Amino acid sequence: MRSLLGLLRSIAAFGVAPLVALITAPLLAQVLGTDGRGQLAAILQPLTVADAVAAFGIPPAVAYFVARGTDSRLAERLGYFGIGITATFTYAAMILYSGPVASKQGIPQFALVAIWSASLAGAAIAVRRGLWGGTQSWRRLDFERTGSALGRLLGILALAAAGVTSALLFAVAPLVTGILVSFSVLFLASPPRVDTHPNQLAKRTFYRYAALVSVGTIAYTFASRIDQFLLPVVVSSSELGIYVVAVTVAEVPLIVGMVLSRNLVSEVAAGKRRGAIAATYLTAIAIAASAALMIGVASGWAVPLFFGAEFAPAVPVVRVLSIASVFSVASAGASAGLNGLGAPIAAATGYVFPIVGVLTYVGFANENVELLALAIVVLISQALCAATLVLLFVRRLLMTAPGR
Repeated sequence: MRSLLGLLRSIAAFGVAPLVALITAPLLAQVLGTDGRGQLAAILQPLTVADAVAAFGIPPAVAYFVARGTDSRLAERLGYFGIGITATFTYAAMILYSGPVASKQGIPQFALVAIWSASLAGAAIAVRRGLWGGTQSWRRLDFERTGSALGRLLGILALAAAGVTSALLFAVAPLVTGILVSFSVLFLASPPRVDTHPNQLAKRTFYRYAALVSVGTIAYTFASRIDQFLLPVVVSSSELGIYVVAVTVAEVPLIVGMVLSRNLVSEVAAGKRRGAIAATYLTAIAIAASAALMIGVASGWAVPLFFGAEFAPAVPVVRVLSIASVFSVASAGASAGLNGLGAPIAAATGYVFPIVGVLTYVGFANENVELLALAIVVLISQALCAATLVLLFVRRLLMTAPGR
């Protein structure tokens, strides 16, 4: 019973951040308008990709080796050293990227460079989060995840109540509050020390594992965010604002994917029967499809009502992307299953389709990108990704998992 309550608490914690994003999305749209909402996305969305690249699989490596009994201080030290290098190189690349974004979106470049330095703090937090995860301190991690999301919510609400209309301030306040909460929860206390096998972790072993894990993490992040990473340099702030609102609404079913991934990887790794695994997977897909259907039907009146009439062009994009979200959930579940079967490279294979598809379309269209056309490209790419990963998962599952 206690383990079930813990699982439910963690699932709720996982859902807080998407819920906060959904709650604040109409508020931000109403306060900032299409231009301001687009500028805010141009500031924040690249950070998502930067965080994944900077991490380079190091936080999961810290968690993995600490959980296996390695000296926690050694694992943490290796984590900080490695992520210090990767985060520095990532930030340098972001500084170069800030020029085109600032020019296209009308944002001061120095402001972008300053705000994007948050990726360095995020890297340190990620390592510490991995350390707590390795000691299975789930309650603290759930508290940090929930508190950070609620801190961002309070920051946004405070600015809106004060009548602020600057996209820069709406970017800075949530970042600062989230970082402060994370540092307070994760750094002001020390996790239980683990040193079952002190100093028996070779650097090469640690970083090889991190690199292997990073393939799937970076591939998934790029596949899900490559469109929003590229758009700031090819479309206007107004168009970007419309697209981001469409993505926010259409990605509600992805909450199901987060829960499915967490559950399925453990079920598969534990050797559950194929019937139970299939039931978990198909139930999640059915829930995601039902949510996408409701979003598609309601978006025609809900988007103009809650976000404002100027966001009405987002409606057809919402309908296409909501279908793509169902394929994303299918991909996430199959990828998690492949990870549970010990096939991390195979788990990342399908994500080449969204990355290549969006890169190809944006590359050819350049500044003539059409939002609906881009959404269709995302849909087709996600469908191909899901088909590939599901086929790989089913094939390996039939070879390894016990029958019904």
